[in-house]
Amino acid sequence: MSVRTAGFPTDGLVAAYLMNGTARDSSGRGHHASTSRVTKTANRFDTPRKALYFNGVDSVLTIPNHRDFSVKHDRLPVHLRMGAARGDDAEP
Repeated sequence: MSVRTAGFPTDGLVAAYLMNGTARDSSGRGHHASTSRVTKTANRFDTPRKALYFNGVDSVLTIPNHRDFSVKHDRLPVHLRMGAARGDDAEP
């Protein structure tokens, strides 16, 4: 299955969490996640409530248990893009 999602490969994609203020799956497969202790915050364009802030201590994003997430061949490719917290001078 190929899904049109800008910015990353989609061949074989089973879920896409854009962290754009929600934990909804953007792949079209309906694997919406749930969050705990995650706060909506402004994104990199300063648009309010369009990004998710994880506190680094006990914030959790939980993906559903589904056979689409079964790991085959002992490999699970994951793409994460980490950035500095607002007001932090650290490089992303």
